[in-house]
Amino acid sequence: MGEQPLSLISLSRVEVAELYRATGRGDQEAAAALRELLAGATECVLCAAPLADGEGFATFLPDPPASKQGRILAGRLCLSCYSLPLQVRLRQITKMAQALWPGWHPARPSWRERQKW
Repeated sequence: MGEQPLSLISLSRVEVAELYRATGRGDQEAAAALRELLAGATECVLCAAPLADGEGFATFLPDPPASKQGRILAGRLCLSCYSLPLQVRLRQITKMAQALWPGWHPARPSWRERQKW
């Protein structure tokens, strides 16, 4: 999908958590800010299916190179990927992360200590 923008963005974990809490309390400005973070046409982070503006579901992943700085990756999933059973979806996310960062494993914090980003 050459014309599609990058489908993963790096965000502050603290800021996203605050926005989610405020959205849960009914804050319309926070809800608009969350929608704006993931606005625009992009593609599904798992299957690369094109997504129109406002389509899809948000997903948040660890950002290994920037995890010590409190960063996470945000992207969108299409309906078919979001509908997968949770364990299958997590496996697909793990496979994607391992392709991006060889040797990465979600339960092995020592990997992060060895990396020199």
